[in-house]
Amino acid sequence: MSEWEVVALGDVAETRNGAGIKQDHFSESGVPLARVSDFTDYSIDLSECIHVEPEHAKQWERHILKEGDVVVATVGSWPPNWASVVGKAVRVPRSAAGSIQNQNTCCVIARSGSADQRFLFYLLRSKEFALYAANAAGGSANQARLPVANLKAFEFAQPPLKEQKRVAHILGTLDDKIELNRRMNRTLEAIARAIFKSWFIDFDPVYAKAEGGEPVGMDPETAALFPASFQDSPLGKIPKGWDVGGVRGFAEVRYGAAYSSKHFNDEGDGLPLLRIRDLKTHSPQVYTTEEHSKGEVVSLGDIVVGMDGEFRAHIWTGPDSWLNQRVCKLSPIQQGLHGFVYLAVKRPLAECERAKTGTTVIHLSKSDIDSFQLIHPPRVILKAYSHVSEPILSLGTRLASSSADLASVRDMLLPRLLSGQLQADAVGNT
Repeated sequence: MSEWEVVALGDVAETRNGAGIKQDHFSESGVPLARVSDFTDYSIDLSECIHVEPEHAKQWERHILKEGDVVVATVGSWPPNWASVVGKAVRVPRSAAGSIQNQNTCCVIARSGSADQRFLFYLLRSKEFALYAANAAGGSANQARLPVANLKAFEFAQPPLKEQKRVAHILGTLDDKIELNRRMNRTLEAIARAIFKSWFIDFDPVYAKAEGGEPVGMDPETAALFPASFQDSPLGKIPKGWDVGGVRGFAEVRYGAAYSSKHFNDEGDGLPLLRIRDLKTHSPQVYTTEEHSKGEVVSLGDIVVGMDGEFRAHIWTGPDSWLNQRVCKLSPIQQGLHGFVYLAVKRPLAECERAKTGTTVIHLSKSDIDSFQLIHPPRVILKAYSHVSEPILSLGTRLASSSADLASVRDMLLPRLLSGQLQADAVGNT
């Protein structure tokens, strides 16, 4: 500790404000724009981002993010809403490299020889910085803003560069495994989704048989389950013998309860409360001791849907949590329907969201969900799809759960390593 030196962030790092791109230049394709709303717990997810017109993006080249860059939210909410809190720091993953940094963010870049880039990331993830950012931010009651000058003024005890690199290596090894699990999970879901699309949207096996051929990449027993012709339906042409019906033909829809904020705490008393803002991170930030008469618990692997702002289906990978109002859970009525239900509701949810876009805040209602029309294939085909999809999606859920355990270890080590309470070389040699 004798070699540690108290410095300000601005002494060891450069800062770069984000690009002030107007909505007139937003587009459905082009160069991704990384906004605070695209921040996940520790990273950036551009799967639902907006884009900038390629020609317009050229003038913002100096705001292009690179893998490993540290980006801090300079606009957000006040604590304890860590999902979008001002001062939240994330590290740019490979998948977000090449995106443009939005104006409500600040990129922090370590000066060569003065600080380690990844060490600075973990420093800005510390509770000490979170408290500092909350106190150093101004703004209104609804929105906090952290001036870059205040960000640069943050003081901390900095270990020698060699020790910084050791700390970054230990914590980074855990984060690299978490990121690998995340990429594997996305690949697994993409496989399940591709098969679902082929069978239940494009009807590839049926078209193949209708044309006198055999379905590609399918064993004869499974191929025999599909018809060779179509029939009319409210959804257009569907395979002969199939039906169209509502969500409740596959799942019970259970709605969250209205929990009182007076019972909220962040000390871990009671159960976590799953709110809409937690769906992206799968990491609830508040607990409640309230035992609600209409309480519904969400567990690992459950299908949950947010009902305000964005209508997205998620497979929950966080801890057992109470389901808050404006979030619902879809519970398959039979074993083996999990993967089908999860993927089948994505299209009507997206269509409902598009239909409501334009209002100030869009809401998904019970009547909306009851009006959804889904393909109802025969049970034998659903069972065949279950044999393919369930192992894939279950593996993805287990990977996500493993990542949560790794994150807990990382979060336990982080303050001890940053404070010098735990020596990095002692951890590295165990």
